[in-house]
Amino acid sequence: MNPLKKYIATRIAQAIPLIMVIICINFAIMHLAPGDPVDFLVSGMEGASSEYVRMLKTKYGFDRPLIDQLLIYLLNIMQGDFGYSFYYHDSVFSVIMSRLSATLLLTFASLLIELLGVYLGVLASKKPYSLTDNAVTLLTLVTFNMPYFWLGMILILFFGLYLGAFPISGMSTIGTTGLDYHLSVAWHLTLPAVTLGLGRLALYTRYTRASMLEVLREDYITTAWAKGCSERLVYYKHALRNALIPIVTIVMLRMPMLFTGATLVETVFGWPGLGRLFYEAIFRRDFNLLMAEFILVSILTIAFNLLADVCYAYLDPKVRYK
Repeated sequence: MNPLKKYIATRIAQAIPLIMVIICINFAIMHLAPGDPVDFLVSGMEGASSEYVRMLKTKYGFDRPLIDQLLIYLLNIMQGDFGYSFYYHDSVFSVIMSRLSATLLLTFASLLIELLGVYLGVLASKKPYSLTDNAVTLLTLVTFNMPYFWLGMILILFFGLYLGAFPISGMSTIGTTGLDYHLSVAWHLTLPAVTLGLGRLALYTRYTRASMLEVLREDYITTAWAKGCSERLVYYKHALRNALIPIVTIVMLRMPMLFTGATLVETVFGWPGLGRLFYEAIFRRDFNLLMAEFILVSILTIAFNLLADVCYAYLDPKVRYK
């Protein structure tokens, strides 16, 4: 078997027990915390009798020992059943899938903005400490230190309320269809995507600049210049390919955070995605929904770590997995 394929198969085999351990830990944390979904369901029913509360706990299995609940949950997970959402009165899988498209749209739109940081990092590395480098450095330092919720509110105040250029909440204008609907979604998407992308754009810019400056001092870069290679060829083929190796680590490790790290952004802008769903599930004590999102993040983290290793082998032929 090809060494890389063997390495991928080994990592996948190792990931299965790791995910099972994560599921058990999440389950224990959720159920050992004070209260349960039944407490939330009867919170507005001051006259609910203890018999009624006991009946609900029996119906949803909260009267059973914790180990029995865990074994039933693990068995259901293996069958693809992530449980029942106590608030939405639907399967957890259906609830997550209904919000997934909105999160993917926001995630990839912000990722496009973030990856501009790679270009800005290369641009800044061409002439260190020049006017261009200083301008890029100042811009990235300012945006990097802005909290997401604060930046989002500033953009809402300026572009939404004062200028009226962009909507301040929601995913689309009610009643739009066809092309008007897609344009409305793009219009509503602009401010959340910019808010989520600017901070990480600064991160990628700083790391790319530092990595490029280190690579540009290598002997093979001097050789490329001596051979008469063009500036574009030297920077974007010889230097950037090697400088991207540490950047790949950052991008892949932060990719799962795009799905849950958007919680604040989705909450501020009223964007109906997984981040906002996660935020709402915490306050509603929707155990099954919370645990399913934790499992999703765990799987994404493991998958993107594996993808980072595969990208290493592509970017650097010296990397071999034996």
